[in-house]
Amino acid sequence: MTLLRWIVTLPLIIGAVLFAMANAQPVTFNWNPFQTETQLPLYAVSFMFLGIGFFIGALVAWVGMHTTRRECRRLKKENKQLEKDINIANEKLIEELSKKDTNIRAINHDDL
Repeated sequence: MTLLRWIVTLPLIIGAVLFAMANAQPVTFNWNPFQTETQLPLYAVSFMFLGIGFFIGALVAWVGMHTTRRECRRLKKENKQLEKDINIANEKLIEELSKKDTNIRAINHDDL
């Protein structure tokens, strides 16, 4: 999986570096119509909007996974409760088997 990740990300990193080297000319950028203009390199503006898009996409995905995370938490709680119930049942079974084993030994000892 790590190799696949590098196979995908390495060309993207190389492409981003080449894009930045090829597009270093300044671009006039207005943040607010009432303030002065700002000059930034074209790659900075592109990477800025790419980053903003990434974070918006991550936020949308995180919000969309809310029901899945809630279901996972519920299942974990249920699993813990079931494990406790199994352990209690096992302890009771062992206790009953040990009582029966003691009774069988007592009966066999009396027969001798």
